[in-house]
Amino acid sequence: MKPVPRTTQVRLVDLRDAPAVDSADAAAPVRALRRLAAERRGFLALVVLPTLLAVLYFGLIAADRYASELRYVVRSPSTSAAGQLSGLLQATGSSRGAEDAHAINAFMTSRDAMRDLVAQAGLRQAFATSRADPFSRFPSLFGGASDEDLFKYFQRMVTVKFDKSTGITSVEVQAFSPEHALRIATVLIERAEALSNRLTERIRTDLLRTADEEVERARQRSLDAHAALTAFRNREAIVDPTRYSVALVETIAKLSLELAQMRAQLVEIQRASPQNPQINALNNRIAAFNEQIAAERRNLAGSAASLAPRIAEYERLQIEREFADRLFASSVSSLEGARLDAQRQQIYVERIVQPQATDYPAYPYRILSILSVFAVLTLGYRILLALVTNLRKHAPQGS
Repeated sequence: MKPVPRTTQVRLVDLRDAPAVDSADAAAPVRALRRLAAERRGFLALVVLPTLLAVLYFGLIAADRYASELRYVVRSPSTSAAGQLSGLLQATGSSRGAEDAHAINAFMTSRDAMRDLVAQAGLRQAFATSRADPFSRFPSLFGGASDEDLFKYFQRMVTVKFDKSTGITSVEVQAFSPEHALRIATVLIERAEALSNRLTERIRTDLLRTADEEVERARQRSLDAHAALTAFRNREAIVDPTRYSVALVETIAKLSLELAQMRAQLVEIQRASPQNPQINALNNRIAAFNEQIAAERRNLAGSAASLAPRIAEYERLQIEREFADRLFASSVSSLEGARLDAQRQQIYVERIVQPQATDYPAYPYRILSILSVFAVLTLGYRILLALVTNLRKHAPQGS
């Protein structure tokens, strides 16, 4: 029995009646592919290529930099021996030692220090050595060669750190050879010690000059007071008016005593013999004594020509002389104290860690620098990509 063949049915469909295909949906995968390719190109251009350049620079081009470190503390006997009060001042504010340390530390990165290093340590030659790469040496490939450019470069190569809790200052000097780093650090600490000596000498000079000037003024004042007193004695022809006044007072007292005795004798004679011829003689003598006492009193006080104004002037000159003498003696004593203080006002730099020539370079951090470049560029690229995507989402459809 033969099998019955199946009839294949074919249905004809009018394509004009079929639903239209959305062209935007058809182009979506293409745009996605293009966006992905653009993102990859952007990542390659903004992240991978700069990272490869960083690998090339830090791996093959960047020169080794050696670091020589030194540590010191600035001390002075007057501040170190102050005891608990000095510790309290150091805890609540800046002490004298801290001020001196700040002055020395400021010198370390100053133009004066740079000029000293140029003259004594060959600073320009050390930074322009053939060991350095074109981007790190001085002058660099894109930098200038002026003193201002050298000063900025010098401040980048010398780092100063001050620990307030201990008062220790750490200085790190970078160079392209250990010998240059050691030489620069050695000369730098030597110049700092010379600066501390200059500061000490200036303090001593100021203290002693002020004390000497005060002694000279006091001495001249004492001499003027003695001269004024001598001129008074020569003018008045009296060595000591106070003693002369004492003699006058004693004379007046004796005359007054004799006068009292004569008056008592006169009264006695008048009672015993009123017609006694001695009465007239006693009256004349009493009158003479009265005149003499009055004259002595006028010499002592009562007029411009008396002794009282001279005594007042003499006492004023005497007080001025005594004050000038005491002031002179005090200024001499202060001068001796100033000399002792000047010996104590010494600032010195005490080295804690001597500069050394290292065997291995300290900079650059090659792997860390490459990873840092990659991380920063990747982060920046992600942020930029997020901003672009956000702008596309909020852009108008027809644009």
